[in-house]
Amino acid sequence: MNVALFLVLVRHKEFSTSTYRIVKNMCVACMFQLFVFFVSGLMTLCHTTFNFYVERILGAVVQGGWMLYVGLSLTVAVDRLGIFICPSRTVIRDRTNVFLLCCSWMLGMTYFICLLSPGFGFTYHTPHGLYMWFYTDEPGSAVLEAVEPYVDFSCFAIELVIYSVVFVSLVRMRRASIVSTQSASLRVEMRLFCVAIISFIYENIFIIWFFWAAKIVGNTRYTEISVNALWLYDSGLFSFAMIVVNKSIRKKLRSMFSPNIKVATIDKRECLLLKMAQVINILIGTFYLMSSAILFAINAALLIILIRYKDFNTSTYRIIKNMCVACMFQLFVFFVGGLMTSFDSVFNFYVDRILGAVLQSSWMLYVGLSLTVAVDRLGIFYRPTHGVIKDRISIFLLCCSWILALAFLVCLLSPGFGFSYQSGDGLFLWFYTDEPNTAILSALEPYIDFTCFGVELVIYSIVFISLVKMRRTASHYSLKLEMRLFCVAITSFFYETAFIFWCFWATASPSRDRFVEISVNTLWLFDSGLFSFAMIVVNKSMRKKLRAMAWPKRKIVSVLSGPQRS
Repeated sequence: MNVALFLVLVRHKEFSTSTYRIVKNMCVACMFQLFVFFVSGLMTLCHTTFNFYVERILGAVVQGGWMLYVGLSLTVAVDRLGIFICPSRTVIRDRTNVFLLCCSWMLGMTYFICLLSPGFGFTYHTPHGLYMWFYTDEPGSAVLEAVEPYVDFSCFAIELVIYSVVFVSLVRMRRASIVSTQSASLRVEMRLFCVAIISFIYENIFIIWFFWAAKIVGNTRYTEISVNALWLYDSGLFSFAMIVVNKSIRKKLRSMFSPNIKVATIDKRECLLLKMAQVINILIGTFYLMSSAILFAINAALLIILIRYKDFNTSTYRIIKNMCVACMFQLFVFFVGGLMTSFDSVFNFYVDRILGAVLQSSWMLYVGLSLTVAVDRLGIFYRPTHGVIKDRISIFLLCCSWILALAFLVCLLSPGFGFSYQSGDGLFLWFYTDEPNTAILSALEPYIDFTCFGVELVIYSIVFISLVKMRRTASHYSLKLEMRLFCVAITSFFYETAFIFWCFWATASPSRDRFVEISVNTLWLFDSGLFSFAMIVVNKSMRKKLRAMAWPKRKIVSVLSGPQRS
């Protein structure tokens, strides 16, 4: 909901006013909070916060996002007041809005920095389980917990005064609105006023319940769930109300899903083809969305397991953690690409170019990390006793992989370069643009990819011979373990090689069409989840830990009372 509203406001120039600038920032603040609520939903399902630092960072983000939202709510109220008090003084109103916007971000950043400092904290651990975000018992948190109600209710009190003045002004406008244009403007202002009032009342109820629910009805798990649910829905209420009451926004939102077709200028056959193209866009976009979301969850699950358990603190698993991060970067871009395909729009030129640069640089990072894994496996068989040297080589190759990725990222964000989702056959594939400097990277990448894959092929051949020798000397368990890791690496290696062949030669073919682009993008998308999926499938220990996170076992202790001795 917030993403849809934000995209509509960014895409259309008629929403480039000071009021909608504030609303865009409110959407961003809500998306920060909703992202944390999404992760905390996983925490509740798995009955774990995964990692102490992850929990504290997310807590700082959600509370910083809330304080930003409180400041922005006041900024919206002041903006509405300026429209009625001094409608002709747009420069003063714009400057006031910019000043209050900066103050809101400073307030949010202040809370964010404080909550990341020692002695402060905002946690998902509560007495009744993982159901609600709240302040910790640390001394610094107690200060913020005592200060926040004064900050919140001071802002809400000012908003109440402002909205009272606005209401009086609207009543006067209703009596004076004789001309139709005045009536239209009155309706617009009344709708915006209704949205602000609904959000204002809901936020006051939420804050009262947040701080005093435990004292009113008692501190139970249901109280915690209700508080968190109220907070969660508050992060989407304003955007939902804006879409409901604003006909122009709804119209533009529908046009993003199903753009209007001028039937008068085309025949029925062309109209049917255009309708079919829209259906294909929605189907392919939905496929990209669902696939990327599932594979992102698989990578996230593997990353959480590797971080949480100490038996995965080896150099090999350190590389795999980085591979999960590289894949998650790519899958996030594929998820947004699915939205672009469904809406048949890249939303914004800079969004398209930034996401393209992130995707391609993450792929280059993944290529470097694949080679690093191969070298690490070689070190285990060739020099198993030289652990320090092997670790140093792994760290060196890790750094080289990140440097390669950053080099591509910087290049693709520079003028004359580009990696875009726009092509002649629609929005189906991320690929290099036709700019002159981009041709250099497009010609250079196959040499980098196949050089890395060639070295990997030699390494895996040596590893295979070593595994055959191990069969005679090593224990059955160690051989079985190494064979599983080898199978994962080999499967991923052959898949990536096939994907690169298809990517460069299929796209260069004169018969390239939308189905070729969809096949290339789909192969790339699945490549971002293949390694993690295979690791979980072949590794029994990981599957066991994953099940333990998803369905934690509860120990039931039965107490039997016998007859007391007299």
